[in-house]
Amino acid sequence: MTPPLAELDEAELRRLARIAGRLFAGRPKLMPGNRPHRLRAGAGIEFLDHREYRPGDNLRDVDWLATARSGRPQVRRFRDETSADWIICLDCSASMGIGSGEKWRLAVQLAAALAYLLIHLDNRVGVILFREHIVSLKPLGRGQHAYAGMLRLLEGIAPEPSGGGSRPGVCTTHIQPGCQIIVISDFLAEEGMQADLARMARIGEAVHAIQILSPDETRVDGEGVVCLQDIENGDQVTVDLSRECLREVEERLERFRRQLMSHCRKYHIGFSYCDATESWRDVLMKHMKQLGTASA
Repeated sequence: MTPPLAELDEAELRRLARIAGRLFAGRPKLMPGNRPHRLRAGAGIEFLDHREYRPGDNLRDVDWLATARSGRPQVRRFRDETSADWIICLDCSASMGIGSGEKWRLAVQLAAALAYLLIHLDNRVGVILFREHIVSLKPLGRGQHAYAGMLRLLEGIAPEPSGGGSRPGVCTTHIQPGCQIIVISDFLAEEGMQADLARMARIGEAVHAIQILSPDETRVDGEGVVCLQDIENGDQVTVDLSRECLREVEERLERFRRQLMSHCRKYHIGFSYCDATESWRDVLMKHMKQLGTASA
């Protein structure tokens, strides 16, 4: 099987980064403290890099030492003050690897694609992989070197085949107040991890949640007496899958999803849902468009 990250096309990522910049350009902030932006010389106070002088540049931005070294006029660029710190929290509990692995595949692709877009827009980005505990993390960084480190981290992790649970709240010990947070999970733990999401919302400047579910989890086939086992805690239950029971399962799943969406609205968490069979491009565009429309 092709590795998940092999399907990410950099040309496509660059195109999506341009779309993201246009989608939010000139609009109110997507969430408090964050707005995609352009770099421009003289904006902010943190030094970014040098570039060659262009007609119309402010002479006060010329770095004469760098000019002398290069033999060509060089101006300083500064980081735009609207850049932000983002933490991507990726659930790697056993339930994320259920079935054929398509859910985990999409989750990894989304994490990598989001990291690319955010770094391209000059934000600092970090990645945390979690189960009931922190599995691994990549501290905040920006630029190509930081992105390459995130890819290596994502390529080296896979969900456990069984056992354990999922608690996104454990990530908060590694998140500074004011960060932007993205949680990618199936949110199938008790009450959809609502308490942990609320805790993140109190710490972060903004929180985004992307729920990924496999068709195997949203559709129950067959009838008769079957034994079901929770892949994370090992609990087993025997049920009679009558038509009435199957209908009740579908209704409970729908109620569960509505409750999670309502909880996210209450805490101003940007929420989107996707099926594991969708492409990472479609999921990413859907989430960006939804939040962009909300901010307009």
